[in-house]
Amino acid sequence: MMENSSNDFPVFSHWQFIREKDGVLLARAKDEAGKSWVIKTFRKPEFRREIQAYELLQSLGVRTLRWQRSGQESIALEDLTTNPHLRLANPEDMDDPSIAVNLAVWYRQLHEAGSHLNETILKSLYSEINFFNLEAFSNIAKATNSEKLHFWKFLDENYGQIQGKLNFLQPTLTYNDFYYVNMAVMRDGPAALMFDYNFLGWGYRAMDLLNVQSSLSPITGASFRDAYGEVDAKEELACRFLCPLTSIAMAIERPSLPAWFEEEWQKLTSGELEKAIRDFLG
Repeated sequence: MMENSSNDFPVFSHWQFIREKDGVLLARAKDEAGKSWVIKTFRKPEFRREIQAYELLQSLGVRTLRWQRSGQESIALEDLTTNPHLRLANPEDMDDPSIAVNLAVWYRQLHEAGSHLNETILKSLYSEINFFNLEAFSNIAKATNSEKLHFWKFLDENYGQIQGKLNFLQPTLTYNDFYYVNMAVMRDGPAALMFDYNFLGWGYRAMDLLNVQSSLSPITGASFRDAYGEVDAKEELACRFLCPLTSIAMAIERPSLPAWFEEEWQKLTSGELEKAIRDFLG
């Protein structure tokens, strides 16, 4: 890992624009030694949290790509297209159990390091759990014209008890944004890691693990979970309703509903989420 703690940012040349999306500009450039880097510039202030995420992970000893600050609003990451040791993951890697096992090692390192963070610091970070609140539920009901659905009354009546039990779970650092385009794999060795930390924050292990498994084949997902090890059973129960509800809350804030919305909504209307909450409170 590499960082630049001074305000004397490195000089880059031979700039090549890659793309701009959602206020994040990507470009490729070379440093004075001719090494290639990918420069991420964050036009939106809230997305600059990714720079702090790299700093935090470095302080905790969690493996990341090599990086350095390249400005007040930007960060330089080692270019995986020219890296002799690491490569960008591809769709085929999602079906490779050996890569899933190596990925589990990285997730376990992340979660273990995060579990030792001061809770005040931890809970100052981004969190999908912040979408689990009464205001968000009201917004969902209005957006879906489902105000009269029994589930909302049930959730409102039990919200305080749910929150009380959630407070007994141990929060930790969670990645929250798994997909192969955010993964680097060792070319000739047993290692895999995630990069792109815009949604790094706090949550529960079970939520993060489900986020990974939902993108893996059943066999590869099973290899991932076996390699990761056991998780608190209460977290597993909480995940059964937290993940769908927070996903629905985030989905309705988008300009258009994502393809996966209907599957999550079906869990709510079928009674699956109410049963999950009852099991959690049981």
